[in-house]
Parts: sequence; structure tokens; C-alpha cells
Amino acid sequence: MTKTFDCVEMKRKAQDEIWDEIKNMTREEQLRYWQKQGELLRKEIESAKAKKAKTSIG
Repeated sequence: MTKTFDCVEMKRKAQDEIWDEIKNMTREEQLRYWQKQGELLRKEIESAKAKKAKTSIG
């Protein structure tokens, strides 16, 4: 069986990319970074919910 998706590899790649973004930030800057990322995620979730609700109505 051929593996087409490696979850651990994807997680490590994302983790490395985030580290590259925040490694030179102060703790306060890192806190703001994570607050912003959390807000972006909340907006993305709300958008997906709205899209799903619109699709299931129509």
C-alpha cells in the first residue's frame, strides 16, 4: 500500500514554518501573533458555517 498523505510530516512542516515566523519575536509579539491566528481561524470557521448553512438551505 502506498501512503498518499502523511499527517505527521504535514504537522512538522507547519510547525517549522510557524517557528520561522516567530523565532525572533518577543513573548508579547508571539502572544499577539497567536491571538491574530486565533481570530483568523474563528473567522474561517464562521465563514465555513455560513457557507454550509447557505448550501443546505438552497
